[in-house]
Amino acid sequence: MRYIIDTHVWLWLLQDPGKLAAPVRQALEAADDIVLSVASVWEAAIKVKLGKLVLPRGVADARDGFLRQTGARELPIQSAHVIAAADLPPVHRDPFDRLLIGQSQVEQLRHVTADNAIRSYGLPVEWAT
Repeated sequence: MRYIIDTHVWLWLLQDPGKLAAPVRQALEAADDIVLSVASVWEAAIKVKLGKLVLPRGVADARDGFLRQTGARELPIQSAHVIAAADLPPVHRDPFDRLLIGQSQVEQLRHVTADNAIRSYGLPVEWAT
């Protein structure tokens, strides 16, 4: 199975993995492919800069450590992802979440999230909690 993890799921895995349901943690451990979107790294960097998120060793270290520990790969933002995000109905207004949804669609990834709005898009979702 191939997964894209939502920004909050990435942060939970870093800071408090117990927030994720055990079956989700097990599914991620057995995954063929886990991706961390550059959009999530961007979102976290903005939140750190605004003081809304604390990553004691910084965003780059959080990203690098996560990729190294999980074997996940970073997914760059491509124009096809942006176009897919722009074509989505206006259910979710958060641009980062919309981009992750676009990436899920284009790359045919199962979305790991606890965001109810994402369910509205009919994506294959792994419910995180």
